[in-house]
Amino acid sequence: MSAMESESPRRESPLSIARKWLPWCLALIFGMSAGWTALIAWAEISGGNHDGIASTVIAIVNGAAPAVPLIVLYAILITSALDLGGGFAVVTARYLTEKFLEPWRQKRREEAAKTLEMALEKARAEARAEALAEGRAEELSKWTDWNRRRMEAEANGSPFDEPPPGS
Repeated sequence: MSAMESESPRRESPLSIARKWLPWCLALIFGMSAGWTALIAWAEISGGNHDGIASTVIAIVNGAAPAVPLIVLYAILITSALDLGGGFAVVTARYLTEKFLEPWRQKRREEAAKTLEMALEKARAEARAEALAEGRAEELSKWTDWNRRRMEAEANGSPFDEPPPGS
């Protein structure tokens, strides 16, 4: 390889398409060419103004050949449009997700966190109230027992020197 060849830029066809779409493009070219040729063949055969199979084939080839460059161009344009459309769909989906879906999900997460926090606060408040009620009931029980013992001692006439609860 000469120095001139290594320095020259790699040339690409202006009608090139993405490599992943090449099989689809070729299938489209084949399908459209076969369809167009079948249509021309049907028109030539049904016209019946040819004097043999050779002149009919020549008429079909002459009728179909001018459309081949357009068929190739349309196949390239269609597959390129599909490629761009796929990219557009991905970009659009990402935009819509970031613009609408993610804020909605974030709002739902915040609402769920707020609901959970409120439920926890309510549970804590109920636990405090229950603990306070139990503490009051225990304190009341202590005072009731102390008072009962004091009244029994007073009724028996015995001295009562027990200090009141909490002192």
